[in-house]
Amino acid sequence: MVAWIEKDRLIMKEASEQEVVRGTVDRVTFRNPSNGYSVLQVTLDDQNERITAVGICPQIKAGSHVILSGTYISHPKFGKQFTIQTSSETPPSTSVGIERYLSSGLIAGVGKRTAQRIVAEFGTGSLEMIRNQPAKVAAIAGVGKKRADLLHSALLEQSEFDQVMRFLIEHQISPNLSAKIYHRFQGKTLEVLKSDPYALAREVRGIGFHTADTIALNLGIAPDSTLRLRAGIHCALMNASDEGHCYLSERTLLERAQLLLGLEHIPELAEQLQQLLNSGQLTTYNGGIFLRHFDAAESLVAHFAASRSSPTSPSHDREKIYLEAINEAERVLGLTLSQEQRYAVQLASTYPLLIITGGPGCGKTT
Repeated sequence: MVAWIEKDRLIMKEASEQEVVRGTVDRVTFRNPSNGYSVLQVTLDDQNERITAVGICPQIKAGSHVILSGTYISHPKFGKQFTIQTSSETPPSTSVGIERYLSSGLIAGVGKRTAQRIVAEFGTGSLEMIRNQPAKVAAIAGVGKKRADLLHSALLEQSEFDQVMRFLIEHQISPNLSAKIYHRFQGKTLEVLKSDPYALAREVRGIGFHTADTIALNLGIAPDSTLRLRAGIHCALMNASDEGHCYLSERTLLERAQLLLGLEHIPELAEQLQQLLNSGQLTTYNGGIFLRHFDAAESLVAHFAASRSSPTSPSHDREKIYLEAINEAERVLGLTLSQEQRYAVQLASTYPLLIITGGPGCGKTT
């Protein structure tokens, strides 16, 4: 018993010591796409030792150079692991680190030899040269324009991604949602966030009005601004769709929007709804207000049904065929269809679309 207590104390002591490690991700062994939990194999810069690091970091890819803060623990099944508390990607600062970074598989078609040639030429300034002067990198024997352009594009994209992640994390967005946001908007992410942060709620699943609203208010958007009022209306209708509603009446929608916006008196709210209708962002039919895609879906279903509601041209051969088919089915299945069931089969052979109704036990399946 004493031995086990001492062992537990040792593990707790080991886990309580916060550390910061730097290295290159050699492989992403596992990643849960729903929450971004990842298992990484990281080679440390200073020790050339590989460690297993685990935690929520959906954005980190193989080949990334990372700074991780966290603690070492002893897992009962997998042994020593580094539990990630925070993570960030940063350019490696040593020649060895840069060479490993460039040759780790981060960029397809760029291997160890190419990385060695670039580092031999530019040393610790290699990444800066790739970003700012790709033509000089292309001039290196064995590198060429194609590889230099690939490297140039990859590093610019990574820098852009890092900026977006920092911005979102500063606004209390989780790394997993941050990665989803970047995946949706790519290079326009910061532009979208600063011009209309409510686009997050409209276009990224998992981000609601209140999360987008927090970012918007932090950026200085006024509580009664046109942008916010329209977003409140749009998101109120989206929330209703999550409850199973395809549309809302104008009165109900405005009441829900006012509640979502948290403002007591908004005389211009009806006017903003009209502007959304005029611009085509929302649509109306018979007094109902629809999200555009629900209106399109309803029209599609209506046209689909209407185009299949007329009978096909009658023919003597078809009637003979379906009667023969019924007789054969009765013989093989050992049953006799009722007059109504025979009529249903006749209609099914006549109409492209047929709806059969009836209570339980009336013979619909037969």
